[in-house]
Amino acid sequence: MSELKVIFYEEVMDKLKERISALYPEENLSIIDVKDNEDKDFVTFTVRYSSPYWLVKLGEEIQYVRTYFKILKL
Repeated sequence: MSELKVIFYEEVMDKLKERISALYPEENLSIIDVKDNEDKDFVTFTVRYSSPYWLVKLGEEIQYVRTYFKILKL
């Protein structure tokens, strides 16, 4: 298993974690750690994945959450 750190919006991080844990087997793709970032609007999370294919799936889920749950501040 490999690990990667990713920066994401704090306000929708819980939605992303819920989707990842509900849709994907933990041995293939899982979020293992979430930490506050220097910028208060973002968090840094660590994802564990078994192959690059699962990083593509993570990207799809990130885009889904950004599209359907992100509240745009104008």
